[in-house]
Amino acid sequence: VRTDCLAFSLDLVSERPVLTKPPKTIFIEMATGIVEHDGKILIQKRKTTGVWANLWEFPGGRLEPGETPEIALVREYQEETELAVGNLKKITTVQHSYTIYRVTLHCYFCSLLDGRYEPVLHGAQEYRWVESKELSNYAFPAGHRKLIQFLQKRFSL
Repeated sequence: VRTDCLAFSLDLVSERPVLTKPPKTIFIEMATGIVEHDGKILIQKRKTTGVWANLWEFPGGRLEPGETPEIALVREYQEETELAVGNLKKITTVQHSYTIYRVTLHCYFCSLLDGRYEPVLHGAQEYRWVESKELSNYAFPAGHRKLIQFLQKRFSL
């Protein structure tokens, strides 16, 4: 091996491998909400491009600077679906990671406020109202899968 090793022949073995600085970790806070109507839960399918493309999720999104999770969730529901939600009840907080991101996902049950239940989608390509037992038939990103697992254990969904 020594005869074929360029680092050895150049007396650079102690400097190899060249270690790069690890990428900076990015922390993200998000809020998501589970809305029920006629015994079914609203889920939406993400767009065909971007992070988690074509995966299903509960509506929600990132907290803006200075926002509480509750305010962010109400805002995100309005922006993504044009549905007004309120009566938020905290379910749990889910931590998960992907690549350089560390995500804190604040999870709530919430109610529709104005009687409308058909969303107008702005951040997704499709929506469905599904029974809780059907959630396992859909592909969700890691944070939402953890939430579903928590709900199945805690509330026997």
